[in-house]
Amino acid sequence: MIVTKKRIKMKQRVMRNWKSLKRLVSRYPTAKLARKRWKSCRPRLTKKLQREAELREREEAKKKREKEEEEAVKAREKEQEEEKRLAEEEKRKQEEKERKEYEEYLKLKEAFTVDEEGCDENGEDSEENRLAAFINHVKEKKVVLLEDLAAHFKMKTQDVIDRLNSLQESGDLT
Repeated sequence: MIVTKKRIKMKQRVMRNWKSLKRLVSRYPTAKLARKRWKSCRPRLTKKLQREAELREREEAKKKREKEEEEAVKAREKEQEEEKRLAEEEKRKQEEKERKEYEEYLKLKEAFTVDEEGCDENGEDSEENRLAAFINHVKEKKVVLLEDLAAHFKMKTQDVIDRLNSLQESGDLT
């Protein structure tokens, strides 16, 4: 059994009580009877004092544990608040970054201008000339890639396919 300072102090208190009772008995001869009773009660009294001391120790340990748990809960709450604050700050920074990128995109978008598009050039006055040029080009080349033909006449590939089909149906191309 490990002897602690508290137990040593408790034993010293018991011994002081015992010494004070001895003095009392020596002063008053009628207290002899009380002395005999004290001798019989001493083991019970020491056990009682020990129990009380152990109860005090337990209560102190319990209070200490409760205080530590309370501090741990406070620390966890503080940590959670810190994490929440950091998450909000990170979210705010991310939103700011996205907003700046979008503004840069808009500035870059404004810098580009589109004057004319290369596809779907339709001139009604030269439509017949273009059709004749289209038929002559296909007859001369015999084998033409649709993409090349579309690029040459500045048309979409699907429009070239549609025009070839219509020319075959009308009999201009075979």
